[in-house]
Amino acid sequence: VMVAISLYVFRKFRHEPDPLGIKSELSRILVIVLGACILWGFFSFFDPGDLEDQGLMYWNFIILFSLFPVVTIMYWPAVKESLKQEANKRDDYNNLASLLQSETGRQLFKAHMASELCIENYYFWREATSWKEEFVQNGNTTTASFRSIVDSFILPDSLLRINVSGDLYAPIQEIYQGDMDLEQSIFDECIREVFMLMVNNSWPRFQQ
Repeated sequence: VMVAISLYVFRKFRHEPDPLGIKSELSRILVIVLGACILWGFFSFFDPGDLEDQGLMYWNFIILFSLFPVVTIMYWPAVKESLKQEANKRDDYNNLASLLQSETGRQLFKAHMASELCIENYYFWREATSWKEEFVQNGNTTTASFRSIVDSFILPDSLLRINVSGDLYAPIQEIYQGDMDLEQSIFDECIREVFMLMVNNSWPRFQQ
């Protein structure tokens, strides 16, 4: 009955546009299920070697086994698209990183970020990355620069405040208040989050 209904639906909609390829996907599934049903009917009726009567084989498994390619057909396009997006994201990450290595690239991207009213992300990335590279343990200049970055970008009343999750804000606040020792890696996750934000949001529009 299900096969007959499927064939009727395909017949009715065979001339309709199918930009997502749903009809071709369903047609492959229908062929697999129909083939499995035919095999099941044949083996169940004839039971070669009396295997089912002897409890050595249950032909209903044919239907069960047909579900594996069906599930593959259903989910593979989504998996492939996810892999493609992940590869594109890695390319965007590397391309933006390469652009920001040059002074011209930094100035062009900074102008773009300013036009999108999110220049704080670029400034934080620039200042925190520079601070990390120039970090000196227990250095007065390092500590002063840390406090300046926090004042400018991290505190709730910062003029150029960036979005920082509570998990990242807590250790920064403790160091700022003198409750923890200053570490070179304190801004690492913030830098990563801000950079990925630029990769995912600003970089695609910059390329246009």
